[in-house]
Order: sequence, then structure tokens, then C-alpha cells
Amino acid sequence: MTSSPTHLRALAAPLLVAGATTALVFAAGLISGHTLFATSSTSATSDRAASTPTVLDSCGLPAGITIDALQPTDRAFALRRGFLCADLQAGRIAPDEYRARLALLDLAPPAHLEVATSDTPPAELVWASSVRAVSSQYTGTDWSASRALGAPDVPAAGGDDPNAWASADADATVEFLEVGFDRARHIDGVELVESHNAGAVTRVELIADDGTRTVAYSAPAAAAASPFHRHIDFACTARPIAAVRVTLDSAAVPDWNEIDAIGVRPCRP
Repeated sequence: MTSSPTHLRALAAPLLVAGATTALVFAAGLISGHTLFATSSTSATSDRAASTPTVLDSCGLPAGITIDALQPTDRAFALRRGFLCADLQAGRIAPDEYRARLALLDLAPPAHLEVATSDTPPAELVWASSVRAVSSQYTGTDWSASRALGAPDVPAAGGDDPNAWASADADATVEFLEVGFDRARHIDGVELVESHNAGAVTRVELIADDGTRTVAYSAPAAAAASPFHRHIDFACTARPIAAVRVTLDSAAVPDWNEIDAIGVRPCRP
């Protein structure tokens, strides 16, 4: 007699210990509703005497479990893992970024926990309201850290603008800006508006109301078109997020790298 799984996370733990190349699902197989972790099987072709083992899919569900057997929330959880695993195997993301996103996904509330409706604000972006820490700033007024607060106010064309934050030096090694929000919220996304010489961002950390830090984004700097709206998506956080810290490799993208605004997207009820 078999029993249907109630929470996919309970099944995930032994698989995740194996390392970065093991996740739970592969998106294409899940959408079709088939079990992807397969055991050895024998070919039905009569002229083959030997059994033909089925290739093990490292992104699949455990043997005997199908996507249809999962609760709706667990299906979404499994699909997110599958997309991450597929991206890693296809070389679209590096192992470090995979591990960072996987850790962030594990912060999502399990299927039996729901984010309280009373604690869930509207889904529109909430922009930073305070500066908690900064590595440097060009001046105390124009191009200061406080210029990154609030909604974007640099013209759509971007460019060097005193309404964005810029570091004191154009090409220092590492710069950072940490901003807070009017109150802690469960979130599922971060928006960075890089208004001039974009692409220097190498790390984005979420800081929970208890001080816990989680890496939401980690990748080498790479020049991007300016202005550049960087969208970072992840599963709804288990803890309310009070602040975001953005780190830049200033020397990797020449000249001043300016940030116009930093926002978070609250989870929908």
C-alpha cells in the first residue's frame, strides 16, 4: 500500500544533501504529469534478451511520485526547483548562483503555512525609505546614498544624474548600499534600477526582521545597457524582510555605477 505525499519538503531533504546537481523536478516532465525519477526497467522489444536500464534524471521526483499526487502549493514548489535544476544543467546559471537561489527557495513557507492576509500589503513595489549603511557616496547631497530612496526619479533615458546614488570614486574595488523599508514584509522579488553604467551589481542580500541574511542574487559583474531594471524573483520569504543590501564590483564596469532606486515586491495573499 502506498500513501500520497503531503509535503514535498519532507522528501527533498535527503536529495538536496547530494549537492548542487540534484534537485527535485524537471519542468517538462512535471508538466506532462509523469514521474521522472525512474528505476531500471526492461525493454518490451522481443529481440532484446538483456534489460535496458532507464537513465536516472537528477532533476526528477523520487520514484513512484507524480506531480498529480502533490498538493497545489507543493506542485509550485517542485516546479520552481525544476526550473533551477534545468537552468544549472543547461549552463544558464553557475553553481554558486544555483545554490544561492536554492537556499532562497527553501525559505518559502511550507504548504501548510500561509502568509497572513493581514500582513500582506498590495502587490505593487515598495521602495526603500532609509539608508542603513553605505560604503561611500559622491557627496552628502547630489549623488548621495539617500538619492536611491523612493521611486525612480532619473529620466527614462538614464545617464549620469545627481538624483541617483554614486560612490565617491569611479572605479573602487567593492561598493555597497544597504537600505531599509517602512516595515518588514514577506516578499518574492527585488527591483534594482541601475541608471548609469549598469551591470556592476554582484550580490543582493535580503535582511530579515531578525537580522538573518539570505543571498537573493550572486553573479560576476557584467556591463549591461543603461538604464537597466534588474528584476530578481524568488519564492515568498518565510521571514519578513526589513532591508536589502546591494554589493557592486565597481572596477568591473568602468566609470561611476549609479543606482536610482531599490524596491521589493510583497507576496500576494
